[in-house]
Amino acid sequence: MLVYYGPDGEFINNPSNEFLKEILNKDSVYWNQGGGDSSLFIEEETYRLIFFKDEEHGFFIMRHPDHVAPFNPDIEVYTVHHDIGGEPMATPSSSYVGLADAEKIILEFATKGSIENVQEWKDIYEIIDFDS
Repeated sequence: MLVYYGPDGEFINNPSNEFLKEILNKDSVYWNQGGGDSSLFIEEETYRLIFFKDEEHGFFIMRHPDHVAPFNPDIEVYTVHHDIGGEPMATPSSSYVGLADAEKIILEFATKGSIENVQEWKDIYEIIDFDS
C-alpha cells in the first residue's frame, strides 16, 4: 500500500493523484508546519521519497535511504537550509525542481513505486560539503 506522510504528521493511505497534486500546490504555511517535510513510501519497503517545497527554490525531492536527488548542472551550487523536525537541513540548490517536474516525479513514484524518468540523479553528499 502506498502511504503519504505529511509535515503535520498525518498518514494518508493510498493517496490519489489529485490529492498529491493538491499537496504540491500548498503554500509555505503547509510546508513549514510540524516536521517540515513529506514522504511517500510503500509499506514493507525500505525506501521512500522525501520531499518539501521551498518558496524561493522550488521542490526538493530525495530518494531515501540512498540520498539521491535530481541534479541540474546548470544551476549554481550553494547550500539551502530547510527546517526538518526543527533543525536546519542542508540541501543543494542544484537539486530543486519546479512544480511541473515535482508533479511528474511524485506521480510516477506513486503510480510505479519507482522513478525512471529523471535524467540525472546524484548523491547529495557529493554535491555539497555537509561539514562546513
